[in-house]
Amino acid sequence: MAINDKLLFKQALSAEMFSPSTGALFWTLEDLKNVNITFSADSEEKTDATNAVVAKYYQAKTAQVTGNTSFFTASLIAAQFGTERVDATALDKIQSPIREKIKIGYSAGTTVNTTVTLSEIPIGTSGSEIPYIYVIDKNGVMVAKYEVGTTASSTKFAIDAANKTITLPTDATNIKGDSYVLVFYTYETATAYKIDNNAKNLPKSGTLWIECLFTDICDKNVEYHGWIVMNSAQLSPETEIPLDKTGDFPFTIDSTVDYCSEGGQILSVIVPEVVA
Repeated sequence: MAINDKLLFKQALSAEMFSPSTGALFWTLEDLKNVNITFSADSEEKTDATNAVVAKYYQAKTAQVTGNTSFFTASLIAAQFGTERVDATALDKIQSPIREKIKIGYSAGTTVNTTVTLSEIPIGTSGSEIPYIYVIDKNGVMVAKYEVGTTASSTKFAIDAANKTITLPTDATNIKGDSYVLVFYTYETATAYKIDNNAKNLPKSGTLWIECLFTDICDKNVEYHGWIVMNSAQLSPETEIPLDKTGDFPFTIDSTVDYCSEGGQILSVIVPEVVA
């Protein structure tokens, strides 16, 4: 069955980039949204004595893919940063910040607790792994700031990092059972990943495949998987990471001339005669 010249575009299903030399997968994306390909070219105009355009000459054609993915995808963000995701292990842990708000509470009746327990082991200079703590009253107002000391006093707190324990100041004015201790520190974890972005690393170029789903214009039950192929594609480092729950994650990919192909290919559109 010959493929109809006219097809309905249904969906961009996925995008992948591969190493042009080894074919290894750099990254893959699904749940694509608002994917578009824009074509452009430089042009020069020939005008007559009245400055009317009598001819227009085009050269240096380019193509650019833009789109969004719905999910925070570590492999894409690492690729945009020009680096790779680093996963922690038991032998090579990652240092992570943490913020904790711990209720002081009571030990018995109305006796205010003299210590609070952290969820992790803080790291840093021994005895001062946490330089400051902050006290927030029951109304959410920050009422005091205390500096670490070797022992607890009315103006200082003490820390036993190995046991994840903070001994609170003896200041009864602010240390109350219905108040909270706000604390910030760094700890090591074997169950995290990290993506670094620095000024020197730039995204890799590679071969881009975009998988597309088409349907026959006369019989919409007949579907075809087509492909947009860019043999020389460059992921842009210019992006944004939305820090809100409804934001999408954008990407831009430029097609450069593939000088290793006959004719200097920019991209190919391939629709096999294989029903999905």
